[in-house]
Amino acid sequence: MEQCPLCVLKIRDNTYYEDELIIILNCKDCLIPMIVFKEHSMDIPKNIQSWARLISKQIFGSGITFRTKQGKILDHMHFHIIK
Repeated sequence: MEQCPLCVLKIRDNTYYEDELIIILNCKDCLIPMIVFKEHSMDIPKNIQSWARLISKQIFGSGITFRTKQGKILDHMHFHIIK
């Protein structure tokens, strides 16, 4: 069975932030920043999602938006950050 590419994260271009819950780094496919929740789940508590958005706004400014629709990886929550 192939391991989830977001769990493995072999390519870590431009890591902006990392802690025990999230990592914010550039997406290897589209090269824009994204939040990757470290738990392999689509059921991330709302307070953790809100906190991750707050951290992102501290890094990239308050004018950013988030693309929350999952694209290629449908079973591991991640948000692309649109500047």
